[in-house]
Amino acid sequence: MPYYIYTNAQLEEIIALMPETCQELMQIKGFGEKKCSKYGDAIINIVNKFK
Repeated sequence: MPYYIYTNAQLEEIIALMPETCQELMQIKGFGEKKCSKYGDAIINIVNKFK
């Protein structure tokens, strides 16, 4: 069964905000402590590659 972790809207917000911390990442709707602790470091590392 297919599933998603993030919506297109969330991905667009990540691109717009370019978060550097989990606190900044949690400003995006749908990101809480659980998602941030599980995926936050990976997302932030990817974002940092494009700065």
